[in-house]
Amino acid sequence: MREQTPLEHRHFRTHEYHYTQLHPGEAELIDAELIRDTCLVGTAGELIERIRQLERDGLKELMFASGNPSKWRMAEDFARQVMQKL
Repeated sequence: MREQTPLEHRHFRTHEYHYTQLHPGEAELIDAELIRDTCLVGTAGELIERIRQLERDGLKELMFASGNPSKWRMAEDFARQVMQKL
């Protein structure tokens, strides 16, 4: 998909649907392993263990995408249920 986009437009193509939807043809590229490898997903307990392991591996910072009320609520839940227990 990347190679099919002209070089001068790749940046726009890469960020075109960030946090909103998938491009046609992208859904079949996503599986549980990719999600686990690129996202923090799971129960609060699972996230705590994952973050602790990432810290042992050198993690220094987490960034959280927010910007609408539901994402802010999720960030608040994450802070209470996960970050306070690290």
